[in-house]
Amino acid sequence: PPVRVGELLAGERYYFQVYAISRTGLGAWSDPSEPLETEADVPDRTDMPSKLDETPFSIGIKWRSPRPNGAKVWKFVVRHATTRALLGTAQGVEDIAELEDMRVYTDAAKTQW
Repeated sequence: PPVRVGELLAGERYYFQVYAISRTGLGAWSDPSEPLETEADVPDRTDMPSKLDETPFSIGIKWRSPRPNGAKVWKFVVRHATTRALLGTAQGVEDIAELEDMRVYTDAAKTQW
């Protein structure tokens, strides 16, 4: 009989074993399954950026990479604004690009500090 095992992590490999129970007791564990993987999902949310260094006209920032959930993270998008409120109003890159006091960097993964 089929069963769905929940609360697993996305993009992870798992091995399963099963045993049967009857009125006379417990059977032996099965051999382990072949590796079975859950589907990949979007990366977890990144941690809040923190300052790495600064110059008169720039700020270096850093953050911890999120759990990728089965798919390699190939790019980070960084945005900044002159007020915290502006960051909460944008819904997507297209919206962000139209805000005069906000800047977006789409090649942040390639930047070396």
